[in-house]
Parts: sequence; C-alpha cells; structure tokens
Amino acid sequence: MSFTLGVFDLFTYAAPGSLYLALITYIAARLGWLDPSQIVHANTTLVIIIGTIASYLLGHITYMAGRFLLYVSPWRRDIADARHEFAERVPAAMNRPFLTAHSAVLRAAIELHEINAASEIARLQAVGLMLRNSAPPLILGAVAAVANAATNTHPVLSIYCAIILPIAAAGCLFQSARMSYWSYAKTLELAFWVPGIDDGLRTQTATGKTSPVQRPANRTVTQTRRTKRMPSRGNNQGSTNQADHSRGH
Repeated sequence: MSFTLGVFDLFTYAAPGSLYLALITYIAARLGWLDPSQIVHANTTLVIIIGTIASYLLGHITYMAGRFLLYVSPWRRDIADARHEFAERVPAAMNRPFLTAHSAVLRAAIELHEINAASEIARLQAVGLMLRNSAPPLILGAVAAVANAATNTHPVLSIYCAIILPIAAAGCLFQSARMSYWSYAKTLELAFWVPGIDDGLRTQTATGKTSPVQRPANRTVTQTRRTKRMPSRGNNQGSTNQADHSRGH
C-alpha cells in the first residue's frame, strides 16, 4: 500500500498547512509547551512524516478561511468576467453554447479531448488555491508578531514581521484572484477548440428541458404513479357496475 500526494494536494493543502504548523509550533515553543530541541534530536524520518500529515490535515481544516478572505477581498473575479472578456476578444464565440456552460463541464470535455491541455488548468487552479490558503496563516503570524512586540520580545524583528506579513497576505490574495481568473480564461480558450462540444451541449439542452436530478415541484414519483393508476381503477369500477346493472335487469 502506497500513499502519494499529487501536485494539487501538495499545493492546495500541504503547503498552506505547513504555514499553520510552523505558526502553531512557534506559539507552542514561546509558551513553553514544546521544546524545539526535542524536535531537532528526534528521528528525522518520523518528524517529516508527522509534519507532512499534520500539514495536509491543517490545510483541509482551514480551507474555508482562505476562501472567505478571497471572497471579501476587492480582487475577486469569477468566470462571468472571463466569459465577458473572452466574448470581446473572440466574437465568433458569442453565440456558441459552450460560452454559457458550467466550467466543470468544460473541463471534463477538455480532459476527454486532451488530458495534457487540461493539466495546465489544474496547475493554475492549484497555484491560485495555494496562494489563497496561505493568506490566513500570514495574517495570524502578523498578530503573533504584534503580541511579541507588545511583550518586548525581539521588538525590532516583531515590528518588521507585523508590517511585512500583512503585505505578503494581500499579495497572496491578489495573485490568487489573478491565477483563478487565468484558469477560467484558459478553460474557455481550450474549450473553444474542442470538436463537437457545442453539439453535445445543444443536444443536452434540446432533450433535457428539465434537469435529470430536478424533481417536479410538490409532486413525488409515488404520487405520480398513484395519479396514473386512479383513472384506470375508476374505469374498471364503472365497467363492473354496468355489468352488475345489466345482470339485475
């Protein structure tokens, strides 16, 4: 049994999680909860394994923190902006169905057509998510630096960190929004050249007036079946009554 981390896992979860782990280790050492010399003299392989797993878990646990920061940041851009810019740059794509399709559907079509081209989209997304998820620990590090400066513990270094770390966090959010936008633009650019993508989307639109997973409002499958069966039961009962009436005469 082997356990491997892909590029997406490494960039999106493990790298930001390592920043959280470093911050937690520093705070624990400052509070006297952890002796750094024990880590230095411990088994290197074991330390690396534990650190990798802890970083990966912390990256998953704190994932929403980075998402929230980018959501409230002034640099956030979504695929609608990329669609508008792509339609201006490529007027021939204006009325094509792929331009309004969901980005996940477009990526799936690109992967089926050319997996190597789709890897470029995944790379841009992974880098953007790594930068986005690295912003919260940098801000928390700035808070820790302010606390150190207030307690006269390495005041000069703490002041430098309190100034630099928020700037680094803002730069991460800015570049994250930029990378995410590039991934949207790259998705549209590659989908434009996928043969038959519009035909498949037109077929889906023409044959699927309602979504396969969408249920009719206030009407379940059981109720529909019962409704279909009710007229037949009434007709059978009517025919039976007519037979009895004729037999009576």
